[in-house]
Amino acid sequence: MRPNDLSIRTGPRLTYRPVCTTDAPLASDITLNPRIAPPMIGLGLVEAIAAEDLAANADPEDRDGDGISGRFGRVGAAIGRFGWKATTATTRDQAAVAFSNDMGLSARLHPEAWGDCTDAQTICRTAIHGDTSTDPEVVDELLDLVSFYSANHAVPARRDIDDAEVLADKPSFTKPTASPVTCQNSPLEPMPIRRNAIS
Repeated sequence: MRPNDLSIRTGPRLTYRPVCTTDAPLASDITLNPRIAPPMIGLGLVEAIAAEDLAANADPEDRDGDGISGRFGRVGAAIGRFGWKATTATTRDQAAVAFSNDMGLSARLHPEAWGDCTDAQTICRTAIHGDTSTDPEVVDELLDLVSFYSANHAVPARRDIDDAEVLADKPSFTKPTASPVTCQNSPLEPMPIRRNAIS
């Protein structure tokens, strides 16, 4: 595996390398890239959108000619909403996947104590873990708490709402323009304020 250079416009050129090793080494031509975790804010608002509304706005063949081919993925019978490629349907599912894949911790929804280690990673799969014969590492009560937090973490309040520079771009987000892409989706009603959101 080769180190990767990260060029930042305003700073020095950085080189990063993985800090852990594995018993199943990556091929020498594999390049790793940094990834920024998706935000945790507003997930409950995404989860609150009715599946019927998402399905009604799907346009895989761009029949309306707006230049957007909107598709949604299925997770079983549900619509995928969370994760890098919308592979989980609920905040609870997403929390369990994150515990498993990001941290290698088991939960009832993902009981594998080795997380996402492959069959080739024998040391990883047989490493010491915190499972017991009766409970996974992330017990249901903890998964419930993390799921609640994920669903209720508030979107930050708008800042500088009277600032002229901030207001200058407001029409771009509220009025249709000549551009085929707009941020307004008129068929959906505004979401109700989540009064008990965690900020």
